[in-house]
Amino acid sequence: MLRYWGERWGAELVCMARDGMDLALTRPPRTRQAALELAWEYPVYCLDGMSLYNADSVSDLAGCLTDADLIRLWWD
Repeated sequence: MLRYWGERWGAELVCMARDGMDLALTRPPRTRQAALELAWEYPVYCLDGMSLYNADSVSDLAGCLTDADLIRLWWD
């Protein structure tokens, strides 16, 4: 996942803890379509993390990920 997101979004690991991680995006999604692509992948790796964005749907999450320079992933 990190390798793929690194290639696709320029994701770089900036912080890792026992319950999550932060990724800096050097090429964040700039369009609605690109943000939807990332939003569909996000819950595959971090279903619990959608609550970090108060996202009830993939569409809500895409809105939060558009132009995001940093994304957070969290798990129990």
